[in-house]
Amino acid sequence: MKAVLDCIPCMVTQAVNTAKIATDDPRKRKEIVDEALGYLKGISLDGSPAELSTPIYRIVERIVGNEDPYRDLKRRYNEIALSLYPDAKEMVERSRDRLLAAVKISVAGNIVDLGIGMRFDLVHVLSEVMDTPFSVDDYDILRERIEAARDVMIIGDNSGEIAFDRILVEELKGMGKEVIYVVKAGPIINDATLEDAEMVGMSSLARVITTGSRMIGAPLSDVSGEFIEAFYGVDVVISKGHGNYETLDESKRDIFFLLRAKCDPVARSFGVKEKDMVLKFKGGI
Repeated sequence: MKAVLDCIPCMVTQAVNTAKIATDDPRKRKEIVDEALGYLKGISLDGSPAELSTPIYRIVERIVGNEDPYRDLKRRYNEIALSLYPDAKEMVERSRDRLLAAVKISVAGNIVDLGIGMRFDLVHVLSEVMDTPFSVDDYDILRERIEAARDVMIIGDNSGEIAFDRILVEELKGMGKEVIYVVKAGPIINDATLEDAEMVGMSSLARVITTGSRMIGAPLSDVSGEFIEAFYGVDVVISKGHGNYETLDESKRDIFFLLRAKCDPVARSFGVKEKDMVLKFKGGI
């Protein structure tokens, strides 16, 4: 997905939010925003929003001297999500379609997005999402593909969210599927890393690998050989969240995008409204 003009104010918001989280020093906060504005003044919109946003976080790292300013918040949201795990698991147990319930719980977790500063209530979202249909609904295709598959890759998105993905992984394992779960190779915003996978118990359920990159999303020009081999080798790929969608929407393989549309450009690209849930199948180009 190519960036559009509307992405620029969003990137400014990311710079401001991250500056506030990364340091209490008002001079450093202003320095971060000034550098981000200088960077944005010269960018082309030919790249994806995810790729164009990544340098802003590198600016923060350099000025503050901390490559993981979201670390404490990530742990907090993992803890909150884990505290809701029993209730979410019970929702699956009570459901007529366990896989659909697990998919919906997984997408409910996608509202955790500290990078763009959204306010959210996970308890409310978890309850609401079970009764809300997908605005783009390719679930029947997903179920058919999973039932025929040997293995499934889930490209994870955020901390907190990864705990809800655990429920989907458990359901896939119960269906006899091998699961590969993908995290970032290192900190970037609040995206899930190996540390998060360990904290929520994902590492004991699935084969956890990294993208090999600290870029937002999974731009195929910047990922590892291990990721590429798994990405093109598995039977089913489920891509979570905005960043992965923005960087993988033109990939040359079948892929399912699972997310909540959190901004107008992404919503428009799916033909939905902001906050709508999307489960979209894209055939290989």
